[in-house]
Amino acid sequence: MTLTFNDIEFFNAGIVTTDTEGDGAITLGAAVSGYNPSGIPDTGEGLSTYLWIRKDGDYEILRCTIASSVATVVEVVESTNGGAKVNWGAGEKTVVAMTAKEVFELIGTKFAGSMGVVLHGADADVARPTGYGIIQWIGSVDPTNKEVNDLWIDTT
Repeated sequence: MTLTFNDIEFFNAGIVTTDTEGDGAITLGAAVSGYNPSGIPDTGEGLSTYLWIRKDGDYEILRCTIASSVATVVEVVESTNGGAKVNWGAGEKTVVAMTAKEVFELIGTKFAGSMGVVLHGADADVARPTGYGIIQWIGSVDPTNKEVNDLWIDTT
């Protein structure tokens, strides 16, 4: 099952391994037994997804696009490297496609208490209010001032 929300795709129970080293793109390997046998699929055109990569005590949570089983980083959301991409050494790492629930919990924790709401109706150019981590846009058109972690509820 795939859920698409605000240009983000969420995949059902996708867990794979990777032997990628360094801090660049991640080549996704084989599916881990017991989880989605398809592994983590490519994202659709113009879409991204969230991956959690971990090995021993290091981890990173990334927003990525995936094409031909290669994840290209769009944003480092969180990491044990001070918020920067981890420079991975040799060895197998685990890559988990985060569920919608996990991502919304992470975003809620990261921006706790700083969500604003804009009722923009059919006006796509309404200014984004300042002082908020996340804005929940409610209207019939995709707001042009929406940022990466903002949420848009389409009322059509």
